[in-house]
Amino acid sequence: WGKHPAPSPATSFTPSVAAGQAWSADTVVRGDAPPRVLPRWTASHVGKEEAITLPMLTTEPREDARPRGIAIHRLFEEIEWLEEFEGGKPDDDALLGVLHDLDDPPSEDQAREWIGNFRSILAKPHVREALTRPAGIPPDQLTVWRERRFALRLSEPGRSEPAILRGSFDRVVLIGPRGSPTSATILDFKTGEVPDRETERLKREAYEPQMKEYRRALAAMLGGAVIPIESDLCFVDRAG
Repeated sequence: WGKHPAPSPATSFTPSVAAGQAWSADTVVRGDAPPRVLPRWTASHVGKEEAITLPMLTTEPREDARPRGIAIHRLFEEIEWLEEFEGGKPDDDALLGVLHDLDDPPSEDQAREWIGNFRSILAKPHVREALTRPAGIPPDQLTVWRERRFALRLSEPGRSEPAILRGSFDRVVLIGPRGSPTSATILDFKTGEVPDRETERLKREAYEPQMKEYRRALAAMLGGAVIPIESDLCFVDRAG
């Protein structure tokens, strides 16, 4: 599990939402130019030219675009903390309802298979660790964002002109007083087979440009505050 230092604070925009406030799905951090006239970009495309040359990425489709990946991500959205989720004992029918509400819902048989996959994933030690409430931190000092979409004014790497970065955090844990966090961790779930540690290492390298931009985006959303921001990838289909 690689950890990364806080990015340099962004300075080329002015947030229109105070740090720590709830951000709606369509929140835009506005700068001098109207966002609608600015070009858009996404963190997942940063460094794609380099990443796509790696055999482990060219021999399989982009995992999170597959229906199963979308379903697994949606199920993870139901979890704030694992112990509370499991304590509520959600049955398969409740989770079926979650998948039924997807834009392109799976058949009931397919959904039940993926729910079974999801329960197996939750039994893996590295996944359990990622979703367990940190010990020794009071509940009022923890804020969890799940599938938090964002759109903010942030220049694309290597370009000087203003642009709008659009994306979505799978999971962010903010530690500290609500509205004034002292540290943050971004967790990105990745589905797809990871047969060995070398493949995992290569995938981490390939996704690092994306994670770097996520860290930069989160720093901007927190008002440019200089706090430690870490990021991690959770390969959910990796053997325990």
